[in-house]
Amino acid sequence: MKKSYTASFKAQAVLELLKETKTLNQLAAELGGAPSVLREWKLAALRGSVSANYGQIVPRAILSGSLNPGD
Repeated sequence: MKKSYTASFKAQAVLELLKETKTLNQLAAELGGAPSVLREWKLAALRGSVSANYGQIVPRAILSGSLNPGD
């Protein structure tokens, strides 16, 4: 069965990746997902993709220079 993740979970995962305090593999292991999935979320966010909803959350944080989802 394919895992389903909320938009906020995806956004938080991407923000953690952008902090670069952990490797992709470390973060994937902690979150229980595949590194390739996290990589795709990050790329989609950096491209500004809105096809999966979470793309609207992450680019604003990137553009504002904030890596804190509450900002």
